[in-house]
Amino acid sequence: MRADSDYGRRSSPSSRKATATRSHKGSPSPSRTHLLSAAGLSSSKNATHSPLSRSWAAGQPSRRTASSEVERSIAELSLKCQQLTGQLERLAKNFAREVDERRGTEDKLTRHVQQQVEELVNIVRESEAKTEQDVGQALKVLRSNLSLQMTEASGRHLQKLEKKLSDEFNKVVERSSADFGERLSKEGAEINQRVSKIEALLRRSTERFTDALDPMRATLADLSSRFEEVESKAMLGQPGEGQMSPSRLKQQASSKDLLSTDHRERSPPRECDVEMKLKLQQIERKLAASNPDVRLASMRSETQDSLNAVNQRIDTSKGNWKRSEGSGQSVLRPLSEHYSLQTSHAINSQTQRLKDHARRS
Repeated sequence: MRADSDYGRRSSPSSRKATATRSHKGSPSPSRTHLLSAAGLSSSKNATHSPLSRSWAAGQPSRRTASSEVERSIAELSLKCQQLTGQLERLAKNFAREVDERRGTEDKLTRHVQQQVEELVNIVRESEAKTEQDVGQALKVLRSNLSLQMTEASGRHLQKLEKKLSDEFNKVVERSSADFGERLSKEGAEINQRVSKIEALLRRSTERFTDALDPMRATLADLSSRFEEVESKAMLGQPGEGQMSPSRLKQQASSKDLLSTDHRERSPPRECDVEMKLKLQQIERKLAASNPDVRLASMRSETQDSLNAVNQRIDTSKGNWKRSEGSGQSVLRPLSEHYSLQTSHAINSQTQRLKDHARRS
């Protein structure tokens, strides 16, 4: 409908000229009513008032004039029909030409649109690829930045943790050092008290040992005096060479019986001396391990000197009595055994006392 109206508006110049000539001549185009009225076929109410009806009613006086008018109108109508067919042909040609032009323009437009669409698709694809590359690079940069930030943050966090741990460690070390110092001071005080107690016990034990050595010294002095007396008596003149007086033999027999009854199964003096030396060395080691007093060394040296002197005297007495009948050797042996047994008994008792004190402490 819009195309028809457009084509109607776009009428050809020949049709416009024909309409213009008709308007200038003053002959309007006959309408349907005029044609019907001219043919005498009008169906309106005023059909009786038409000239044909009036002439027909009047006895058909003007039949020739009506036919001439009809012929004239038919001719005009045929002419107008020819003009209209020509106009229609021209309009159809124009319409076909315009349709062809429109089809060409539509094809051009479709091709142009397709080209534009293809260009847009290519541009979009290129932009997508570029955006993907840009996004990938941006993601890489973001990952690197995030990794750097995470490493920096972790480094700062680790520094904070190290600082916190170092502070806590210093606090713990200070507390532990203070506690350790207090414990050391307490333990030092306790150790000092124990050392003082041990020193007191050692002093007491040394005093007791010296008290126990006093009778031994007295015994040694008594023995030495007896040895001197025996030696002096042996060196004095006797009734016969190689013989003894009856009083001396009686005294020797009595002393021999007395010593033999008390000490029958005893070791010789040399073995007893070795045993006493070993026991003295053991006592010295134990006392040295417990930080003994200096008096122990002096007492040991005194005891050892006295033992050496006694042994030397025994040896000299043995040599002197060998020249006699053997009576002097028989008297000297029981005396030396008695001395050795007393000394070993005293040392054993003192050692047992020291052990008891050590166990109690």
